[in-house]
Amino acid sequence: MSPRLGTACGHTVDFNHSSRLRPRRRPLLDCLPSASERRLGLRFGGSWLWSCPGFMDTFTLGKKESAMPKSRPPYPPELRRRLIELVRAGRNPEELAREFEPSAQAIRNWVAQADRDRGQRHDGLTSSEKEELARLRRENRSLREERAILAKAAAWFARETGKIPSGSSSS
Repeated sequence: MSPRLGTACGHTVDFNHSSRLRPRRRPLLDCLPSASERRLGLRFGGSWLWSCPGFMDTFTLGKKESAMPKSRPPYPPELRRRLIELVRAGRNPEELAREFEPSAQAIRNWVAQADRDRGQRHDGLTSSEKEELARLRRENRSLREERAILAKAAAWFARETGKIPSGSSSS
């Protein structure tokens, strides 16, 4: 028996083993993808996924859908603190990684950052220094954007009035 796939408009399509489309009923023909649409489509379990005309499937626009998320939410601070305490008590990060979800390297990074925050290590920035650096970078980016907007506004006003403002600034 051939696998079946439903389209977005409710039609059903049968597939033979070579993944060629065989419509079950005539009205489906207007919903079948063209050869180029099938080439751009996403293969999923040996079947093509598509929608009917008038629908926009963003996952078929040249990108393949990834099974893994791009990032995950951060681990709760309490879990981090507890794992850091366990490593300091003598547990191995690898065995903690097998027991809990974070990787062994993530646990080692947390321990190193906690040591920096306590003043035991001096090979990087403390958490408060990192927060301040991020804040200053955001502020710097905002000031650059404001400066660019003001420069464009000054150029526009100069064009509109036909005058060049006195006292040029090279910064």
